[in-house]
Amino acid sequence: MFLPSSAIIATCEPYLGGAGKIATQVLREFARRDYPVDLVCLELPHLFENVPGPQPRIIRPEGVIANAIPEMDLFIPFRLAEAMIRAATARARAGLDVTLWGTYLIPYAAASHLAAASLRARGVRVRLVVSPAGSDIWQIGPQLYHATEQLLFADAVDARLTYTQSFAQEIQTMFVREAPFHTIYPILDLERFCPPLPRERETAREALDIPHNSFVICCHCNMRPVKRPTMVVALAREVAARDPGGHYTLLMVGPADGEIRSAASGNWNNLTIVWTGASGRVECVLRAADVAANWSSHDSFNGSLMEAMGLGLPLVSTNVVGIGTEIAAAGAGALFAENEIAAAAEYILRLARDRELREKTAQSAAAHAARTFGAAALFEDYARVLLAE
Repeated sequence: MFLPSSAIIATCEPYLGGAGKIATQVLREFARRDYPVDLVCLELPHLFENVPGPQPRIIRPEGVIANAIPEMDLFIPFRLAEAMIRAATARARAGLDVTLWGTYLIPYAAASHLAAASLRARGVRVRLVVSPAGSDIWQIGPQLYHATEQLLFADAVDARLTYTQSFAQEIQTMFVREAPFHTIYPILDLERFCPPLPRERETAREALDIPHNSFVICCHCNMRPVKRPTMVVALAREVAARDPGGHYTLLMVGPADGEIRSAASGNWNNLTIVWTGASGRVECVLRAADVAANWSSHDSFNGSLMEAMGLGLPLVSTNVVGIGTEIAAAGAGALFAENEIAAAAEYILRLARDRELREKTAQSAAAHAARTFGAAALFEDYARVLLAE
């Protein structure tokens, strides 16, 4: 019988589709292997609401009432830290080594720092691991430079973990630091993100009322401005305009604000835009697609493209993502400069017209995803960093 000697107490943003989703999937893999795992968060993670199987123990911090401070969000890092301290103390009393893992620097890594300092002051040994997200570096970092620097590079931090060497180098350049980073790709749930059977594809298209003869371009992401979903709309329009005799569907999966919907308004004879909103089982929707498109201006990794690769979708993307090297290595699609909409449209048309090319690219994508992003390939690397095993 396997009896682990280490426990993970983690905290992260439960609903954002990027770093938070990556962290929660890693935690699920530890839970599947019977490691004691606690996730401290304000809400039940979206992933755990919709996907069956072993999950970490969810700890939701108690609220704080203080008439002197009307802005309750100020208490979030302290609420998270308090819950982490209690969970870590209990695990340590049970004889387990404890790792605190904060994903997103503010407020989650900040809470982990608070918890580590308190526990160490009481004589409880803990390992502190922090994982920055893209927004920590591109948006918050320039505004809170010194606070961000301290959260990342303080002596109290035992390990810094992120997903690509290019992102780690970007962080080190921004803060003029040579401190080491561990880089491990996200883990892809290969039970969910795998090529669909023909009937599964038909069912997905029927559920979305997509005509059987329509070529489906999908875009699934958090739809934040950095993802530039309006450019994916422009790309789909360019494809349709170049092939007036064909029929195309643009499948947009994620939250949509007024600007995005405005860019997609209007009628085109041979292009239909289908909005699904955010989906807890995104793979069930994406089974309807023929190709995945992304036009991000910046990404630390882009888990959406990893998921599309697992589903066996050819990829069309700007050449800015951390996963770009894998797309090229796998022959899983094509990468373009930001101004190469016309070239990207022509590539999509090639895929639409050449079934053999499309199937070969799809098979290459799925095979590479299974080899590169599965838990079998990555779990031991995560165990070495998070648990120092």
